[in-house]
This record gives sequence, structure tokens and C-alpha cells, in this order.
Amino acid sequence: MCGVTVNAYYLDEHRDGSDGDAFAAAMLDAGMEAIRICTEVYGPYPYNELDIVEGYFWYAGMENAGYVQISSNMAGFMGYGDGRSVDIVVVHEVAHQWFPFVIGNDQYTDSWLDEGFATFTTLLFKRSYMTDVAFANQLDFEPPPKHINLPLEHYVGDHAPIIYNGGAMFLWRIMTEMGEDTFFEMTREYYSAFSLKEVKTSDFISLLREWSSGVNIENIISAYISGVICEEDVLTWR
Repeated sequence: MCGVTVNAYYLDEHRDGSDGDAFAAAMLDAGMEAIRICTEVYGPYPYNELDIVEGYFWYAGMENAGYVQISSNMAGFMGYGDGRSVDIVVVHEVAHQWFPFVIGNDQYTDSWLDEGFATFTTLLFKRSYMTDVAFANQLDFEPPPKHINLPLEHYVGDHAPIIYNGGAMFLWRIMTEMGEDTFFEMTREYYSAFSLKEVKTSDFISLLREWSSGVNIENIISAYISGVICEEDVLTWR
């Protein structure tokens, strides 16, 4: 990756006997691909180095500024399904370098602004290697049972299907409606305008409206976002 050093730190042997070298190679390749995708559709990677670190913990991965942690448990999933489980986790966690470590957000009240974008990035990654039919099965155009921009206290049980997947599908539907070229021009402006700032849902919706001239996205916004009302095409919040 030009200008960025990507390192993978790993254990030689795993509890399940899986190959540490193969796990490290998968993490390294996925990290480089994640930087390539995010740089293209959002903007440049903010640091000179990315460290991908294997660790013992029960969840799949965790983001940190400049490095990400990937669970040793993921090594056991390398041979299942499409064999890209490790890659998908790495791409998700690396995307967090952009959201929220460059574009910040309140992760309690506006969690979708980083988790939704990170999950959306994994959709872009999956599309790059899946068949059209297989990828179509990844998409769920049915809005989630609750809006995606509520404080975490409003979600009972697992909030991931709403905030992570719902946030990603909100962005995917908006991209489909606006057209990919326009949408990614907008995301690059978003990245540039809000770098090292804290963004709110209202900021992002305002930008969407500016870029969606001539395209009706209001039905999508109202299906996913709470608190948005239209009054003579002016965004207001209550």
C-alpha cells in the first residue's frame, strides 16, 4: 500500500491447531484492501501505519486509532462458508479508522454513523468478489423495526441488526437512488468537510439533501431516520 505500512501481529499457533501464518496473511491482505477501498470512496488513510493485532477475546474485532484487534477465534472460521470471514471482520474494523477516528460521532446517540459506514464498507468489499446472485442475498431492503439513529437505550437486546446492518442498508439504498458516482463524490466531500470534527445525523442528512437534487430520497430517509421532518424542503429537528 503506497505510503502506508501495514503490519500483522499474530500467534504462531492457535488453540484449535489452525495455521497462524495463513491467519496473518489473510489479515494483512484484507487490511491493505480495506485501505484501498476506503481511500477511493472516502479519502486518504489518516496515518502512516496500520497495525492489525491478533488477540484473545470473545468478540470478532475491535477498532482503535492506528491499529485494530482481531480475535484468535476468527482463525477457526477461515475454512467455512466463502472463506472470507476474517477478511470481512478486518475490513469492518479498518473502516473505523475513517469512522469515527477521522469523522467523529457520539457513539451512544449516533452509533450508526460509524458502525453503519463500517458495515457499508464491508458490503463494498463483498461485492468485489461475490457473484451478483450471492451478493444480492446480502441485501435486505426492508427497513429495520426501529430507526437507526436512536440512543442505544432504545434497542432491547442486540442492537447490531438495526444499527450495523440497518445503517449499511440505509447508505446502500441512498447510493442506489443517487447513483454511485454522485454518492461517492458526496462521501469524499463529507470526509473532507468533517475531518477531525464530530458529526451528527442532522449534518449528514443535510449533506444528503444538498447532493440529491432532482432525486427523491425522502421516503428512504423517513424509513430509517427518526426526527426528520420536511417543511418547504428545509431540514428541521425536534
